[in-house]
Amino acid sequence: MNRDVEKILSARRAAAENRAALDREKAMSIPAYREAELRVRALNFEIAMHGADFAAERDEWIARRDAIASARGLRPEPVYECPICRDTGIANGKLCSCAKKLNARELKRKLNLSDSAPIGFEAAEFERFGENEAYMRSLYAKLRSFCEKFDRTKIVNLLLFGSVGSGKTFLASCVLNALEEREFSTLFLSAFEFDRLCFANHTSLDKQDLLDALLDADFVVIDDLGTEPIYRNVTLEYLYSVLNDRMNRGKKTMITTNLNPEQLYNRYGERIFSRLNNKENCVTLKIDGADLRRKGK
Repeated sequence: MNRDVEKILSARRAAAENRAALDREKAMSIPAYREAELRVRALNFEIAMHGADFAAERDEWIARRDAIASARGLRPEPVYECPICRDTGIANGKLCSCAKKLNARELKRKLNLSDSAPIGFEAAEFERFGENEAYMRSLYAKLRSFCEKFDRTKIVNLLLFGSVGSGKTFLASCVLNALEEREFSTLFLSAFEFDRLCFANHTSLDKQDLLDALLDADFVVIDDLGTEPIYRNVTLEYLYSVLNDRMNRGKKTMITTNLNPEQLYNRYGERIFSRLNNKENCVTLKIDGADLRRKGK
């Protein structure tokens, strides 16, 4: 987890607990609340020490106690921003979705990354694809199915290639938006932004801090791979490392590119290409058609 995110969560947790402590102190000055609270503690002790069946009675006193506090506008128990992890960032031994989203937000803030537009599958204009309309409807259906089965599918990498302006970025944004609506943590980077992130991480004193969000996000899109410059000892090494690490974690990544598989192999080499073209858990999809941006003019 990014250290800045740890600080944010720690501050949230402390604020919630401090507010609760102040309200608890005020509540204990109310005789009826104090009586109920002491009774709850006594019943908890009996249950813990003797296994006595006082649960129903205890719950009645808890309800009475909480009603007294609520009537006064008091919240003696902490109210955390994330009830799942109680603002710790960890839930069931794993990074909580709230921490993943904070990781992504902090990365965007640090590197001034752009946000993808909130585009839904329903915005697709299939008639623009002309003779490829049926094929594109089928392709969109496959990716909608991927989104619906996201937490159950074995697919980890999606490679979407096609000519300039064929709609790759639009389609990737549809997938991203559908997953965000399902509360998965996502991150969208152009190939240039990914390259800039890798270079920034390479020259950083803390080698891991900047990559945390990229590795932790449930779904990452790297858009227009092949348009970025290749920095010696940075671009290829980091791309392989990120893809390999995310695959090992079962994290899903989508790559869009103007390059065909042969060109990808020649530019990035066998190690990276094998991570994008693994028959067991990767899918390669092609968009056919002319430049839709020119078509629409």
